[in-house]
This record gives sequence, C-alpha cells and structure tokens, in this order.
Amino acid sequence: MKKWNMIIDVAECTNCQLCTLATMDEYVGNDWPGYTKPMPKHGHKWINILQKERGQVPMIDIAYVPTLCNHCDDAPCMEKAGDAIKSTPAVESNRVYFGCDDQKVYAVDVNTHNLIWSFPTGGWVRASVAPSGQTVYAASVDQKLYALDAATGIKKWEFAAGSGDPCRA
Repeated sequence: MKKWNMIIDVAECTNCQLCTLATMDEYVGNDWPGYTKPMPKHGHKWINILQKERGQVPMIDIAYVPTLCNHCDDAPCMEKAGDAIKSTPAVESNRVYFGCDDQKVYAVDVNTHNLIWSFPTGGWVRASVAPSGQTVYAASVDQKLYALDAATGIKKWEFAAGSGDPCRA
C-alpha cells in the first residue's frame, strides 16, 4: 500500500494547528482509494499536538510536538475496535493503547495484534490516552479520569471531574 507523509519541523511548531487544518481539508469527506479512507469530521484527528511546559513563572518554556497517526498497513487499533476509534492511539513498550466509542480503553500487542486487556469506563473515550511508565491515563465523557495499570488494565484510581458540564474528551 502506498503512503503519503507530512514532514513537520517540530522546532518551529507554535501550536497554530495549520497542519491539522491542512490534513482535514485534504481528507474530510474525500475518499482516496488505495491510499486512505475519509477522515472523520469530528472526533479522531490524524494529528495531535502535545504540549510540554517547563520552568516556572516568570521563565516558562512551552514546547509543542505534533504526533501523527501512522496509518499502519495492518493497524492493530483498527482491527480490534473497527469504526469506534475516535482517539489517537499511543504506543509504549510494544503496546498500543486507545479509547473507543464503545466506552472502553484497550491495550493491544503491536507485534501479534492480540488484545492484552480492555477496561470499561462509563462513557466514550475520545481523548488520547496517555501511557506513562506503569500507568495508562484515560479521560472519559463520564467526567472521570482513570489511572490504569499498564500491564493488566486494572484500575489504580479514578478522579471525578465534577457535576458541571460533561468533560469534552
């Protein structure tokens, strides 16, 4: 399968979101047989810009890192969840972690494509999950942030965000 690539100079990234807009302009509602299916208008984005803040007031440095969905030829995230994926998958330690509209967080082995675990939340998981060491963090539209054991998917703790408007994951 042929692939197109976008090159982004991360040293120049200012979080302007123009790369995201260019990708959406090219792929939302456009089917390119042999290359890609249309990108959904809402939910899953093929480019996610991460932000890292360092320092303290008055000397703060903010770095932005555009992360791209690599559109694997045989993507384990798509194989397990079908059309339900709206979050950007995150890969760490030969595992891909992602959330779905079926109200679950998944861990799939990158090499074998086998499901390692899934964890049920109380709502859609549309924000990117964040693996960090032995913990995977996931926010759900049920207004909770979950901390899950990266190896087993067992809940370590959860944080309820409040009773106001639902979190926009």
